[in-house]
Amino acid sequence: MDKLSSDSRISAIALTSDAYEYLILTDSTDEYFASDAWAADFDLHLREPEELGGLMMRKGNLAGAGVTFLFGRATWAKIDPIDPDTEKLARSGLFAVHDPKGLIRALQEFCTPNMIRFADDFQWTK
Repeated sequence: MDKLSSDSRISAIALTSDAYEYLILTDSTDEYFASDAWAADFDLHLREPEELGGLMMRKGNLAGAGVTFLFGRATWAKIDPIDPDTEKLARSGLFAVHDPKGLIRALQEFCTPNMIRFADDFQWTK
């Protein structure tokens, strides 16, 4: 993930509630479909893309385990108004791995305002 998170074209990366599923928000989605060069960095073997609720899905295998990448534009995470598919995925659980613009954080705070999702949100009490 370090190679993807250091890519300046990536706006956010999050893990979903499903094991080995990554949400990647970027305004360069076409570049991730025109070539699988980025996947070669991870020794990923990908199948053809599919559309899923405003996202493009790429499934593949990584070291024998199934992995799914969901690609969408940064606007996919907008909350005013929020798309029902976006809200459904956010409510099912997202864990921000790389979120320099706060897109995932804002989405989670909107959809699940009372849930602790980030280590810095937690307050120890007696």
